[in-house]
Amino acid sequence: MISYEKVRRSLKSWNSFIAWVNTLGAVFKVYLIASYFFLLNNLAEIKKMYSASQYQAILASTHISVLVLTIIGLVANITIAYLAFRNRSQIVDSEPDLSPYLIGIIYTVGYNVLSIIMSISLGGSFVPTSLIVPLLFLALYVYVYRKAQTLLAKED
Repeated sequence: MISYEKVRRSLKSWNSFIAWVNTLGAVFKVYLIASYFFLLNNLAEIKKMYSASQYQAILASTHISVLVLTIIGLVANITIAYLAFRNRSQIVDSEPDLSPYLIGIIYTVGYNVLSIIMSISLGGSFVPTSLIVPLLFLALYVYVYRKAQTLLAKED
């Protein structure tokens, strides 16, 4: 027999974690956008300070696709955080919204696939260990999505 109270408490805790992590992710992305423009505006000074290979790596990080991907990530983080914070009261009423978790799954997969493609196309290399954190977040979103589905199925 499923203890729906335990499911509700677990869902509420993980939902809060998702909300706060995405809030921190949004703050970090704002910092990345500011750093992008700082680098872009100081390329002449940076070129004097670093070797040619180091400068090329820094120059690659100022590609417009980096900015576009960061803005997409910022919008996704804000959306997920907002929906997760809003979802807190719905979890108490046993009617959680699945959308923050679905958006999280899509965002985690899409953002990381695009990041890998972009990194390789800009001359970087793929490092398999860079998939550990995204896979953990993907597992988290799927886990919380399943908890929310379980709580919604209680009514049936």
